Amino acid sequence: MQLPFTARIILPLILMSSLILVGGCGYSSPYNTNNDLTIDDQKHVNFYLSMWDNKTDLMGFEATIQHDIILWLKKSNRFHITQKKDAADYILDGTITSVNQPALSYGAFDRATVLRAEVEFTYTLTDQNTGKNVFRQARLLKRQNYNVGADAVRTNSNLQKSLKLMSEDLADSIYIQLFYLFTLDSSQGNKIIIPADDI
Repeated sequence: MQLPFTARIILPLILMSSLILVGGCGYSSPYNTNNDLTIDDQKHVNFYLSMWDNKTDLMGFEATIQHDIILWLKKSNRFHITQKKDAADYILDGTITSVNQPALSYGAFDRATVLRAEVEFTYTLTDQNTGKNVFRQARLLKRQNYNVGADAVRTNSNLQKSLKLMSEDLADSIYIQLFYLFTLDSSQGNKIIIPADDI
């Protein structure tokens, strides 16, 4: 039986897109190593969150990111955040590596009216006991548009709002990665090793 014309076109496109997403994002899958992860008898995971290194001129952005990651991790009673590095099973740290703010549109007299914040991040989850990286996300680029205000103060306020959205999105992505890392056991056919309703 021959597939309809549209199916013959769409199926290869979907397959090609999936391969590009899996192979080209700079993220190495941790799922083949999660059988060796440290989880205590109550299936708790203890994290220490280092303050991220900020190599940009976005003052205080590292504190915003840390705050948002903490809020996301507190959504799970299985993820514990410790204030003492020695008490942690894993250390999550990262770097705000670069920022670019190109203009997207212009108004009268070639004045920019819409800018885009493009921020690049790198973050790593390290096993405290072995010192080895569990995973490392390198050169993750986030983008958020914002309007140029009537003055510098309003423009900066719009930038801060866009950075806040970017930080929340980043924290959400990290939470999802940790969720899958600590709940799926690939050797058992992706068996849930931490109850999903507790995440």
